[in-house]
Amino acid sequence: MEVIRSNIVGYCSGVSRAIDIITDAIKLSKKLNKKVYSLGYIIHNPQVVKKMEDYGVEIIEEADAFTVEPGIVVLRAHGVSDKVRRTFLNMGFYLYDATCPIVLKEQNMVYNAPSNYNIIIIGGKQHPEALALKNVETRNKKIIISEVSEISKLPFDKNLFVIIQSTFPSGMSLDIESSLQNFANRKALEIYFANKLCNSNQRRRDAVAELSNNCNCIVVIGGKNSSNTRGLYNYCINNGVESYLISSKEEIPDKLYKYDTIGLATGTSTPLFVIEEIEEKLKRGKLKWNIKFQSLQ
Repeated sequence: MEVIRSNIVGYCSGVSRAIDIITDAIKLSKKLNKKVYSLGYIIHNPQVVKKMEDYGVEIIEEADAFTVEPGIVVLRAHGVSDKVRRTFLNMGFYLYDATCPIVLKEQNMVYNAPSNYNIIIIGGKQHPEALALKNVETRNKKIIISEVSEISKLPFDKNLFVIIQSTFPSGMSLDIESSLQNFANRKALEIYFANKLCNSNQRRRDAVAELSNNCNCIVVIGGKNSSNTRGLYNYCINNGVESYLISSKEEIPDKLYKYDTIGLATGTSTPLFVIEEIEEKLKRGKLKWNIKFQSLQ
């Protein structure tokens, strides 16, 4: 069996930054003898979350600011609202902000949006990045939409300022953008598209498209609750590539060993050690099968 990695795997720069920040927070917590918390999942990867927990990091939510002992809280890469920041500061916490710079830029776009525009956020209804964008403190009406069918229900009393969750699936995003443009045209509204999808996600899709030409199937590695990982997997499926989505070596299905060539791709929050474990097990599993087969001859 041959296993080929995509040209782009592992962490994106925003996730690497978040890992560095929470590592620094852990070091400070030891010096100050204070508890370190992660506000929600610092990134959407189960192995990384488990490692953080092993180092003593406790995952909390906003409401816990009033019940847990004040310590050091790391704000997740997906971003939080100013209200959340104020809450933790007022309760005596140290803040380490691991918000992805791309997300911070999006939040600034929302903050500076013209007051005579309604803000449309293309994103997951419960995704922390989309929720953080919705909770930027402006007077604009803000609405999260995830499907084209929701556009007909939009208010059309004001022009539209559109911001896109950076990790939202590209195919769905393009469909919604096109439909929003048609909606604005019909209602004689001005529409402004403020941003594009994260370039890291697009480069991964381009790389996996090239990879698919050289293998029998694609294994996408990453957290099941990671929007960009699932988006990459859906991209493969929608382009007719036989694909599997797994988060660890324990999830490798037996049927993968029938392929001669397997391509490996990852979401932006997948650590290299997980890729290496899966790659090693795929190669070792096939080798064991060959040895067992030869011993019967």
